[in-house]
Amino acid sequence: ENIAYSCNVKEECYNVFNSVLVWTNCSNIYFSRYITTSSEIFYSQYIHDCNNIWLSSDLIGCEECIACSGLRNMRYCINNQALSKEEYLLKKKEYLANKERLLGVYEQIVAFASKSDVTNYQCEEIRD
Repeated sequence: ENIAYSCNVKEECYNVFNSVLVWTNCSNIYFSRYITTSSEIFYSQYIHDCNNIWLSSDLIGCEECIACSGLRNMRYCINNQALSKEEYLLKKKEYLANKERLLGVYEQIVAFASKSDVTNYQCEEIRD
């Protein structure tokens, strides 16, 4: 339900916008790809079993992370640095309010994605 501008979204996923390859009980996924068993994922890729992730790549079992990469079973991290819950929530508000910083981080993610072998993924070729 509520899937728009996305392709290859399967198995009880909902509220998915402009994303590719979102599978198995995902919700509220925005501008992301290769997401499984996760929710509240924004501008991220290669995310599995995570919640509340922004501008990140290659995370497994993480919660509340911003601009992180390669983490496993972590929470309250910004730029791969673990913070206390209180410090994280304060910095999260500041971080997400800075539009220029967000654009810069997003551009880095896009540049990384352009080097991968799936950048030219064609939705028209998907067959269930």
